Amino acid sequence: MHYMILRIAFVLSFVLAALAPGLAAAAGASAQTERIKAELFTEHKAVAPGETVWFALELDIIDGWHTYWRNPGDSGEPVRIAWRLPEGWSVGDILWPTPERIDVGPLSNYGHHGAPVFLVPITLPEDAPLGDVPVEADATWLVCADICVPEDASFAMSLPVAATSAVDEARAAAFQAARAALPEPAAWEARLHGEAGAIVLTVSAPTIAAGVQSGDITGAEFFAYDEGLVEHAAPQAFRAGADGISLMLQPGFTADLDALAASDGVLVLARKKDGGPVRQGFIVSASPGAVAGDFAAFAPAGSVDHAGDGVPAAPGAETGVVAVLGFLAAAFVGGLILNLMPCVFPVLFVKALGFANKAHAAPGAVRRHGLVFTAGVVLSFLLLASVFLTLRAGGAEIGWGFQLQSPLVVTALAYLFFLIGLNLVGVFEIGGGAAGAGQSLTEKGGDAGAFFTGVLAVIAATPCTAPFMAAALGFALTQPAALALGVFVALGLGLAAPFLALSFAPGLLKLLPKPGPWMVRLRQGFAFPMFAVSVWLVWVLSRQAGPDPTALALAGLVALAFAAWAFGAVQGTNGISALVGRGAALLSAGLAALLAGQVMGVPPAVATAVVQPPKVETYGVVQADFSPEKLADLKASGTPVFIDFTAAWCVTCQVNKLTVLHKPAVLEAFADNNVVFMTADWTNRDPEITAILSEYGRAGVPFYLFYRADGAAEILPTVLTQSAVIAAVKGV
Repeated sequence: MHYMILRIAFVLSFVLAALAPGLAAAAGASAQTERIKAELFTEHKAVAPGETVWFALELDIIDGWHTYWRNPGDSGEPVRIAWRLPEGWSVGDILWPTPERIDVGPLSNYGHHGAPVFLVPITLPEDAPLGDVPVEADATWLVCADICVPEDASFAMSLPVAATSAVDEARAAAFQAARAALPEPAAWEARLHGEAGAIVLTVSAPTIAAGVQSGDITGAEFFAYDEGLVEHAAPQAFRAGADGISLMLQPGFTADLDALAASDGVLVLARKKDGGPVRQGFIVSASPGAVAGDFAAFAPAGSVDHAGDGVPAAPGAETGVVAVLGFLAAAFVGGLILNLMPCVFPVLFVKALGFANKAHAAPGAVRRHGLVFTAGVVLSFLLLASVFLTLRAGGAEIGWGFQLQSPLVVTALAYLFFLIGLNLVGVFEIGGGAAGAGQSLTEKGGDAGAFFTGVLAVIAATPCTAPFMAAALGFALTQPAALALGVFVALGLGLAAPFLALSFAPGLLKLLPKPGPWMVRLRQGFAFPMFAVSVWLVWVLSRQAGPDPTALALAGLVALAFAAWAFGAVQGTNGISALVGRGAALLSAGLAALLAGQVMGVPPAVATAVVQPPKVETYGVVQADFSPEKLADLKASGTPVFIDFTAAWCVTCQVNKLTVLHKPAVLEAFADNNVVFMTADWTNRDPEITAILSEYGRAGVPFYLFYRADGAAEILPTVLTQSAVIAAVKGV
């Protein structure tokens, strides 16, 4: 209820601002979220053409929560402001308050508590017309405590442009405090050089060294603008000498000790004062190269830890490394488990056929086959992850499996698996005539096939989120690109690991029967799982787009089948008949492609929600489609809610429904405990669902969340069991 009141208040204030621009100019513009009161205001009541006016964005954060600095550290996102200004107006860079270190387990972030103010200069052109000028801005930020929530606000105000400027005296104190919170530009000479595997930052400042020796300065820390220069959670060994101070920094993931580049940052000093310790920030520009002098004769008298009131001495470099290794291990195990997920089974059949074919080949060929398959898996994960991270960085609200939220991609995959099935059953051949299919299976090296099978395995795996994968993918979304890609590499290595290990174990392979005619029959049998996958993808399309696009896709499959038949009928032949057959195949394949392209142009004709079977209602279970407002109302009334984050293209989701969520014992537990069963359908892109997944550190579905009557949330395992759901619902 409190949240709804705040939302209404925000809407009313926005309307009043739009109707009364003069009032907006005097009072600024404000917005209220659940965790932050945001206000945008200016230093001037009026500004003259050609002058610079300062804007301030103040984020008044509730206790226990924080936002992030320009370099957020190990995770997080900085505050961003997108301006809509008249032509010719220019915006300067944000001036950031002095950052503080914020520890989250083994990770260290850089950010702000309290009510940080971000200053932005905007310069008017010399010919700016006089009068009230509308200024609009969209601000985004990530606010975190135990969880992280992306938030945003839009501001609209009016700035009077007059012949002479006029300072807003009512805002003078606020701007004075904001400037006092900024780090001061420093004229000290600073240098960076590599030494004994570390980065050494030296600052030529005898006055600081004297303060350290006297005990006035108790610590120092360097906050680099470059996110990859230093390891954020690592300790920074601080020493002083007659000529200044030095900090020993652990290199970050982009640091090259042999070719360090110039780097700017903020040097924060911890000082002792009568009223308590204070922190002072100084902007330093460090150029590469060592400098002669005494910078490490002695250490400060005491040290300050992370939880203290000054500059931290980090808890040991190994903790951050251990955490990262833990997430990489989780990604590897998640990839390993993907081999057991139902969405990957059909591809495993094809891979099993390949290994049966290779079982009695030369060991070198077998190992090469496994390595090429692994390369196909890892490179496909890297390509998919690069697209995924690029879109996320551009502001797209997407998650793992995002490509299957496109009806066109789903249609193309249905075509692909259908073609693979037709090839396996012998309608047409790749790399040989129909009569030589068995011989081709037994004699050809198949490196291209091994690589393609790896690619196909990744495509088939994207609808699944295996245990251990969820946390690893959620971690990857908050990390710099290099570390995030490392998580996806570990995921790919896990998926490929069983086959790679098998390729290096010839003794196990030789237990398989020798190649022979049986392989032709086995190959044909493996076509039917491919057809099943194609049918499933068409069903996904029907959930996304409705019956008309589905009919177009089915017609495309018919055209594709004719193209494959016409092509296969003339393989190995020449002459007019062969030319006619290939032409017919080409025209039919073109028709299939045209029909697939039309899928995107047909508006959905049905709702996309994943409908529960009628038997759910027969047990008296109350159902609801997910919305933040509905969830807030249910939680406010003390109603327990079970949320099924699902998608039609998520095979694991459907298996969990059939084997757990729709079983009588589970449904009776929901009904007996008055639990509302809420479905969050992510089949098509939904920013609200993506936001709550991100809030809980998840990048994909399935995801299961149970809110008890007291509002406390419990996350259930990715692979559900009836006992786990019933225990959560009953509070056992």
